[in-house]
Amino acid sequence: MRFIRISRQVWVLIGLAAFCAASLLIKENYPFSNYPMYSDPDSSAQVYYLADAEGQPLPMYELTFVTSPNLGKILRKRQQERAKQLKISFKKLPEEEGRAIGKGLVCYLRDQSKYLGTETQMPPVVKIMCTTLEFENGRVIERPEVIYSEG
Repeated sequence: MRFIRISRQVWVLIGLAAFCAASLLIKENYPFSNYPMYSDPDSSAQVYYLADAEGQPLPMYELTFVTSPNLGKILRKRQQERAKQLKISFKKLPEEEGRAIGKGLVCYLRDQSKYLGTETQMPPVVKIMCTTLEFENGRVIERPEVIYSEG
């Protein structure tokens, strides 16, 4: 009896064909997914940052070790927690509640800056800003908004 010797290239092709067949059978089932959430990005994005009294961005990470995405997450979490306490939607939070959340967040960031002992100190007046970036008619439109301002 004689054995048929199969070359390495043939084994690779057999493995590739088996992989393709298995992928077609498994389809979009966890953990085998192509993550379709990345195939259709939103046409807008929000960027959170700290600014001084004139609205100029501050080096937030150097001051507080908090990144822009984390600032947005902290803010939304605090808004959602407060809205849950009030039994309302966080989008319907009263303005005074928003100011209280902003004030608490700025106090947290100031404490964080002091704790870290960063060389650059936060200015006396700080604003929490949110700039919405939207893609409209082939152009990027920036819409800055003051979330909270001291003073």
